[in-house]
Amino acid sequence: MTNRLSRVKLYITVAIFLTGSLLLGTQQAQATVITSGCTSDPCTLGDLFNIHVDPNANTPDAFITVDGLKFSNFGSVNYFSTIVDCCNPPLPVPIWDLMPVVGLDNNPLNPGLKYDMNGQFKTNVTAVHTRSFDFSFDVMTIGLGIPEIKDTSVAGKAQTDSTNTEVSTVAIRQIITSAGSDISDIKASRDEFPGGPATYQVGPATDDFTPLTFTSFGVKTIVSIDDDPNRGGEDHIELLSFTQHFSREGFVPAPEPATLFLLGGGLAALGWMRRRRNG
Repeated sequence: MTNRLSRVKLYITVAIFLTGSLLLGTQQAQATVITSGCTSDPCTLGDLFNIHVDPNANTPDAFITVDGLKFSNFGSVNYFSTIVDCCNPPLPVPIWDLMPVVGLDNNPLNPGLKYDMNGQFKTNVTAVHTRSFDFSFDVMTIGLGIPEIKDTSVAGKAQTDSTNTEVSTVAIRQIITSAGSDISDIKASRDEFPGGPATYQVGPATDDFTPLTFTSFGVKTIVSIDDDPNRGGEDHIELLSFTQHFSREGFVPAPEPATLFLLGGGLAALGWMRRRRNG
């Protein structure tokens, strides 16, 4: 009877070890987002461009980490706008504070970023016919393991409140470079908006790789709206948001030490039980 109780206790102990290992392993496989250096929650483009940081203070740049990919060193912002009258000036620098950037972590194999334009990027009926801006950032693998990037994609959402078909172009272009060479150059765009008020998908545009293994690369993003001023009267296009994804092939987050400890303990208990039985 005593031996039977001992075996039951041992089985329970092993079950607890293995269950704990599986649960922790599952937690580690779940997606995670980490932000640093941002004055807002979520981070804004203003945070990531470090417009609030004293350049003489040696303050680390703001960044976002999504599932082991670190997005950092945002910069090189150029803004361009074609203005027809006095009442719609170019976007001032503080406008970036109104554009949230959120890490997309719903799929650990397909992390990315979503940029919400928050009503700040649109053309106007009679005044503004072209808006564009570009920026760059770096993507770096952190932690254990090297992911293989199998494809990248960009997409956006735009809307018009015109009742007529709009002949306008909304575009999101993405260029990826590594070691001084272009790896990918894609553009999601839409050239016609058949009446509104309505919301329309822009893209997606995707570039498939023969899986490339590298630990860091640079990304340049160019966003633009260009309507047709010759139509007159009702041109009004707005980019609502856009996303960038970096899909990985067969990447599994490395187990944390706690997971390895529990799994090792469970296997050790099984081995001890077997030795006792054969004893």
